[in-house]
Amino acid sequence: MVETRFDALTVLEIGKEVERRGQAFYQEAAKIVADNKVKNMFLVLADDEAKHLQILETMGKRLQEAFPAFSAEEDVNKLATRFKEVLFPDEPVIKMSATGKTSEIQALERGIQLEEESIKLYEGAAERDPSPGTGNAFRRLVMEERIHWYILTRRLDLLKFRT
Repeated sequence: MVETRFDALTVLEIGKEVERRGQAFYQEAAKIVADNKVKNMFLVLADDEAKHLQILETMGKRLQEAFPAFSAEEDVNKLATRFKEVLFPDEPVIKMSATGKTSEIQALERGIQLEEESIKLYEGAAERDPSPGTGNAFRRLVMEERIHWYILTRRLDLLKFRT
């Protein structure tokens, strides 16, 4: 049985997919919610996810330059695909309701779930990577994802309180 390595490059590839999907999710959620504050919050989060993607792409380029044979591309793609399927099942995430409230609550709950998964991924990567630069970059992403989680959680609490 072939063992698939879980290295920094693999985490970067998974992270890039997480950020792409997160950005797409927040952009789509912004289109369907009725509350303008929630809509604007989702657009800001989508922009943040794009910035995170840029950070990960820069990290990946630096790692590949430093370690050209760092990881077999096939292994990275297999593991990234496996994690993508776990993090992003192909079922619909948000359903519209007559009032728009249900879809806002569902969108916020799904956003919270995505941020929690990102936090776990990046925390694990920071613990596994011995290099200060890469480890610190993952810790920075953890901090930013925690801020997103906090914003989404507070907005959800406020929305549920008003209901």
